[in-house]
Amino acid sequence: MVFAAVQDLDAAKASYRELKKQLPAFGREPDSVKVLRGVMPIIGRSKSEALATLDRLQSFLTPTNALHLVSIRLGHDISGYPLDGPVPDLPFTAGTQGFAKGLIERARRENMTLRDLYNVTAAARGHWVICGTAADIADTLEQWFVEKAADGFNILPPFFPDAFDDFVEQVMPELQRRGLFRRSYSGNTLRSHLGLARPGNRFRPE
Repeated sequence: MVFAAVQDLDAAKASYRELKKQLPAFGREPDSVKVLRGVMPIIGRSKSEALATLDRLQSFLTPTNALHLVSIRLGHDISGYPLDGPVPDLPFTAGTQGFAKGLIERARRENMTLRDLYNVTAAARGHWVICGTAADIADTLEQWFVEKAADGFNILPPFFPDAFDDFVEQVMPELQRRGLFRRSYSGNTLRSHLGLARPGNRFRPE
Protein backbone atom coordinates (compact mmCIF):
# COMPACT_ATOMS: atom_id res chain seq x y z
CA MET A 1 0.00 0.00 0.00
CA VAL A 2 1.01 3.57 -0.65
CA PHE A 3 -0.43 6.23 1.64
CA ALA A 4 -0.64 9.59 -0.11
CA ALA A 5 -1.70 13.05 1.03
CA VAL A 6 -2.46 14.65 -2.36
CA GLN A 7 -5.58 16.81 -2.09
CA ASP A 8 -6.07 17.94 -5.69
CA LEU A 9 -7.97 15.52 -7.96
CA ASP A 10 -5.91 16.13 -11.11
CA ALA A 11 -2.62 15.85 -9.21
CA ALA A 12 -3.86 12.69 -7.52
CA LYS A 13 -4.80 11.12 -10.86
CA ALA A 14 -1.40 11.99 -12.30
CA SER A 15 0.54 10.53 -9.37
CA TYR A 16 -1.67 7.42 -9.42
CA ARG A 17 -0.97 6.84 -13.14
CA GLU A 18 2.77 7.41 -12.69
CA LEU A 19 3.04 4.91 -9.85
CA LYS A 20 1.04 2.22 -11.63
CA LYS A 21 3.06 2.74 -14.82
CA GLN A 22 6.33 2.05 -13.00
CA LEU A 23 5.31 -1.24 -11.37
CA PRO A 24 5.77 -3.66 -14.34
CA ALA A 25 9.46 -2.73 -14.53
CA PHE A 26 9.80 -4.20 -11.03
CA GLY A 27 7.88 -7.36 -11.83
CA ARG A 28 4.65 -6.12 -10.22
CA GLU A 29 1.16 -5.93 -11.66
CA PRO A 30 -0.38 -2.43 -11.46
CA ASP A 31 -3.17 -3.69 -9.21
CA SER A 32 -0.73 -5.34 -6.79
CA VAL A 33 -0.08 -2.01 -5.05
CA LYS A 34 -3.02 -0.08 -3.62
CA VAL A 35 -2.99 3.71 -3.36
CA LEU A 36 -4.88 4.95 -0.30
CA ARG A 37 -5.62 8.64 0.18
CA GLY A 38 -5.86 9.98 3.72
CA VAL A 39 -9.13 11.82 4.24
CA MET A 40 -10.78 13.44 7.25
CA PRO A 41 -14.56 13.53 6.74
CA ILE A 42 -16.55 16.21 8.59
CA ILE A 43 -20.16 15.02 8.36
CA GLY A 44 -23.27 17.10 9.02
CA ARG A 45 -26.94 17.11 8.18
CA SER A 46 -26.06 19.97 5.82
CA LYS A 47 -22.89 21.48 4.37
CA SER A 48 -23.20 24.47 6.70
CA GLU A 49 -23.48 22.21 9.75
CA ALA A 50 -20.35 20.32 8.68
CA LEU A 51 -18.45 23.59 8.19
CA ALA A 52 -19.57 24.77 11.62
CA THR A 53 -18.11 21.57 13.10
CA LEU A 54 -14.82 22.22 11.31
CA ASP A 55 -14.76 25.80 12.62
CA ARG A 56 -15.28 24.51 16.16
CA LEU A 57 -12.42 22.03 15.78
CA GLN A 58 -10.15 24.78 14.47
CA SER A 59 -11.00 26.97 17.45
CA PHE A 60 -9.49 24.47 19.89
CA LEU A 61 -5.97 25.30 18.70
CA THR A 62 -4.06 28.48 19.43
CA PRO A 63 -2.15 30.27 16.64
CA THR A 64 1.11 29.14 18.27
CA ASN A 65 0.09 25.49 18.18
CA ALA A 66 -1.22 25.82 14.64
CA LEU A 67 2.04 27.41 13.44
CA HIS A 68 3.97 24.59 15.07
CA LEU A 69 1.85 22.03 13.20
CA VAL A 70 2.34 23.79 9.87
CA SER A 71 6.08 24.02 10.49
CA ILE A 72 6.19 20.27 11.10
CA ARG A 73 4.19 19.54 7.94
CA LEU A 74 6.33 21.84 5.79
CA GLY A 75 9.59 20.73 7.40
CA HIS A 76 10.59 24.33 8.09
CA ASP A 77 10.13 26.82 10.93
CA ILE A 78 7.71 29.42 9.57
CA SER A 79 7.31 31.42 12.79
CA GLY A 80 9.46 34.22 11.39
CA TYR A 81 7.29 34.83 8.32
CA PRO A 82 4.34 37.28 8.31
CA LEU A 83 1.09 35.37 8.80
CA ASP A 84 -0.82 37.49 6.32
CA GLY A 85 1.86 37.29 3.66
CA PRO A 86 2.11 34.69 0.90
CA VAL A 87 3.36 31.20 1.64
CA PRO A 88 7.15 31.35 1.10
CA ASP A 89 9.05 29.18 -1.34
CA LEU A 90 10.60 26.43 0.77
CA PRO A 91 12.75 23.47 -0.28
CA PHE A 92 11.23 20.06 0.40
CA THR A 93 12.93 17.79 2.89
CA ALA A 94 13.05 14.02 2.55
CA GLY A 95 10.65 13.20 5.34
CA THR A 96 7.88 15.69 4.57
CA GLN A 97 7.50 15.75 0.82
CA GLY A 98 3.99 14.31 0.58
CA PHE A 99 2.35 16.67 3.05
CA ALA A 100 4.56 19.63 2.15
CA LYS A 101 3.91 19.41 -1.58
CA GLY A 102 0.18 18.95 -1.06
CA LEU A 103 -0.08 21.93 1.27
CA ILE A 104 2.05 24.26 -0.82
CA GLU A 105 0.29 23.28 -4.05
CA ARG A 106 -3.05 24.00 -2.39
CA ALA A 107 -1.76 27.33 -1.06
CA ARG A 108 -0.61 28.35 -4.56
CA ARG A 109 -3.82 27.13 -6.18
CA GLU A 110 -6.08 28.98 -3.73
CA ASN A 111 -3.81 32.02 -3.24
CA MET A 112 -3.51 31.35 0.50
CA THR A 113 -1.60 33.27 3.12
CA LEU A 114 0.24 31.46 5.91
CA ARG A 115 -2.73 32.24 8.17
CA ASP A 116 -5.07 30.55 5.67
CA LEU A 117 -2.74 27.58 5.54
CA TYR A 118 -2.58 27.06 9.28
CA ASN A 119 -6.38 27.45 9.48
CA VAL A 120 -6.90 24.52 7.12
CA THR A 121 -4.07 22.54 8.70
CA ALA A 122 -4.85 22.96 12.37
CA ALA A 123 -7.70 20.52 13.00
CA ALA A 124 -6.80 18.02 10.28
CA ARG A 125 -3.02 18.20 10.79
CA GLY A 126 -2.52 18.62 7.06
CA HIS A 127 -4.81 15.85 5.91
CA TRP A 128 -7.45 16.23 3.23
CA VAL A 129 -10.71 17.47 4.77
CA ILE A 130 -14.12 16.85 3.17
CA CYS A 131 -17.09 18.70 4.65
CA GLY A 132 -20.71 17.93 3.87
CA THR A 133 -23.54 15.49 4.20
CA ALA A 134 -23.03 11.74 4.02
CA ALA A 135 -24.09 11.86 0.35
CA ASP A 136 -21.58 14.66 -0.33
CA ILE A 137 -18.78 12.63 1.23
CA ALA A 138 -19.78 9.53 -0.76
CA ASP A 139 -19.92 11.58 -3.99
CA THR A 140 -16.34 12.76 -3.52
CA LEU A 141 -14.96 9.34 -2.60
CA GLU A 142 -16.78 7.79 -5.55
CA GLN A 143 -15.37 10.36 -7.98
CA TRP A 144 -11.80 9.79 -6.80
CA PHE A 145 -12.20 6.02 -7.02
CA VAL A 146 -13.99 5.92 -10.39
CA GLU A 147 -11.60 8.43 -11.99
CA LYS A 148 -8.59 6.43 -10.75
CA ALA A 149 -7.16 8.88 -8.29
CA ALA A 150 -7.24 6.27 -5.51
CA ASP A 151 -7.85 2.58 -4.88
CA GLY A 152 -9.30 3.36 -1.48
CA PHE A 153 -9.11 5.70 1.48
CA ASN A 154 -7.54 5.85 4.91
CA ILE A 155 -10.38 7.36 6.93
CA LEU A 156 -9.24 9.68 9.72
CA PRO A 157 -12.19 10.70 11.92
CA PRO A 158 -11.59 14.14 13.48
CA PHE A 159 -12.67 12.89 16.91
CA PHE A 160 -13.80 9.70 18.62
CA PRO A 161 -16.16 7.98 18.96
CA ASP A 162 -18.92 10.10 17.41
CA ALA A 163 -17.22 11.10 14.14
CA PHE A 164 -16.15 7.50 13.55
CA ASP A 165 -19.70 6.29 14.24
CA ASP A 166 -21.12 8.92 11.86
CA PHE A 167 -18.95 7.63 9.03
CA VAL A 168 -19.83 3.98 9.71
CA GLU A 169 -23.53 4.61 10.16
CA GLN A 170 -24.09 7.25 7.46
CA VAL A 171 -21.40 7.13 4.76
CA MET A 172 -20.72 3.39 4.65
CA PRO A 173 -24.34 2.43 3.86
CA GLU A 174 -24.36 5.01 1.06
CA LEU A 175 -21.15 3.54 -0.42
CA GLN A 176 -22.62 0.04 -0.13
CA ARG A 177 -25.84 1.14 -1.81
CA ARG A 178 -23.75 2.40 -4.75
CA GLY A 179 -21.85 -0.90 -4.95
CA LEU A 180 -18.58 0.75 -3.95
CA PHE A 181 -17.91 -1.17 -0.74
CA ARG A 182 -18.36 -4.75 0.39
CA ARG A 183 -21.22 -5.89 2.58
CA SER A 184 -19.26 -8.81 4.03
CA TYR A 185 -15.63 -9.90 4.26
CA SER A 186 -14.29 -12.60 1.95
CA GLY A 187 -11.23 -13.46 4.04
CA ASN A 188 -9.63 -12.98 7.44
CA THR A 189 -6.50 -10.96 6.64
CA LEU A 190 -5.87 -7.37 5.59
CA ARG A 191 -4.36 -8.67 2.36
CA SER A 192 -7.55 -10.55 1.50
CA HIS A 193 -9.73 -7.55 2.39
CA LEU A 194 -7.71 -5.50 -0.10
CA GLY A 195 -8.07 -8.12 -2.83
CA LEU A 196 -4.33 -8.78 -2.96
CA ALA A 197 -2.91 -12.18 -3.84
CA ARG A 198 -0.44 -13.74 -1.43
CA PRO A 199 3.00 -13.58 -3.06
CA GLY A 200 5.31 -16.55 -3.17
CA ASN A 201 8.19 -16.73 -0.71
CA ARG A 202 11.24 -15.87 -2.80
CA PHE A 203 13.54 -17.04 0.00
CA ARG A 204 11.91 -20.45 0.27
CA PRO A 205 10.62 -21.63 -3.12
CA GLU A 206 7.83 -24.18 -2.87
